Amino acid sequence: MCSWWVYAITILFAMGGAAQEHGPMFLLEPPARLQFSNSTGARVSCAAHGSPPPQLAWQLPDGTQLDDVPGLRQVLDNGTLSFLPFGALQYRQDVHSTVYRCRAHNSHGAVVSRDMRTQAVSDNGTLSFLPFGALQYRQDVHSTVYRCRAHNSHGAVVSRDMRTQAVSDNGTLSFLPFGALQYRQDVHSTVYRCRAHNSHGAVVSRDMRTQAVSDNGTLSFLPFGALQYRQDVHSTVYRCRAHNSHGAVVSRDMRTQAVSDNGTLSFLPFGALQYRQDVHSTVYRCRAHNSHGAVVSRDMRTQAVVWQEWDVHVSATPAAAGGPALLACVAPAAVREHASVAAWYRDDAVLSAGDHFSGPTLLVDEGWKLIVRSVRMEDSHAQYSCSVLDSLTGERRRSSPISIDVTPSSSSAPRALWGALWEASARRGGDAVLPCLAHADPPPAVT
Repeated sequence: MCSWWVYAITILFAMGGAAQEHGPMFLLEPPARLQFSNSTGARVSCAAHGSPPPQLAWQLPDGTQLDDVPGLRQVLDNGTLSFLPFGALQYRQDVHSTVYRCRAHNSHGAVVSRDMRTQAVSDNGTLSFLPFGALQYRQDVHSTVYRCRAHNSHGAVVSRDMRTQAVSDNGTLSFLPFGALQYRQDVHSTVYRCRAHNSHGAVVSRDMRTQAVSDNGTLSFLPFGALQYRQDVHSTVYRCRAHNSHGAVVSRDMRTQAVSDNGTLSFLPFGALQYRQDVHSTVYRCRAHNSHGAVVSRDMRTQAVVWQEWDVHVSATPAAAGGPALLACVAPAAVREHASVAAWYRDDAVLSAGDHFSGPTLLVDEGWKLIVRSVRMEDSHAQYSCSVLDSLTGERRRSSPISIDVTPSSSSAPRALWGALWEASARRGGDAVLPCLAHADPPPAVT
């Protein structure tokens, strides 16, 4: 009978004494995305260890600590953030569709988790717009574009764009008196049209450009939180124009730049059409200064990833009965940078990682490759697949299943199954696995 060998080198790193006091480290970090139904609510936990034991708290990206919102949100003492079931009329964007972080701290320091974006959805697929008054109108709610997205473990589909336009029921567009601090460019200085339609057709008026002006020539910027930042308001160019019946003059450009007063730089969610290289893929530095001088941080390079459609598939090397087979889970390189293999499947059963020196399978390359140690002829009838989890979006994609091409065993010289250079990485205290995949009959000697 033919036999084979898979050899592995295990590299272990020793860590310092556990009795020393140290700052907090996360044991359980919140997910990047939390989506839940309004009828069930959700709970998400955060856990950390340190010496002395750290305290846990939930906060917004601007550092504001969370409090309970009666009937909607509870912050428990054990580090759990609980979202309660709620009705459609109880929906609040600042609770159900926003960004949260978990913070752990003790006397030696503090760590803050990655951002967790929450999205509460209706469990019946219905998007409801409530009646509202003129003072409650919001362009980003009542006159914008929506899409419906349906997904399961096999993939996702997105509907075509649906553009909404809320109108007054008497054809009148009213602008209410407002103070300088209430000015909004998308309301008070923009273009409007009136559209009339019935069953026989529609007509659209000419453009009407509005320009609201302060009666004292003052432009005011209100205090705002990190989540309220708008590039077209806080980081743009303004001019002042003065005119009368004899003509007009325009001031030189005034460029504004709003900065956080707590040293936090926040990047807001954006659509593909809003991508800007000078904002989302560039280099930043932090500068701290006082009356005695200034210091500048090292460069921080940002890279925003624009979501795009992607797929995953499995490739497999041919194998002789009794020898090893190598299967690779393949995803686009741009996705793999922020994704991981969630599971491997044989038919519909999940394959375990196994031990480095025993067991029927071995996972290497952080789970992207699966080694079947001793292939049998019946393995040619089994279906192998993998699923990949995108850590940025929380999406999981499963590949189509494939089979291993198994041939009967025969006497042969040693043959390598993987001819390319094998690269492996390991974290401090972890294992690095370097398999030597060879097949021969009789068994080869590996040195």
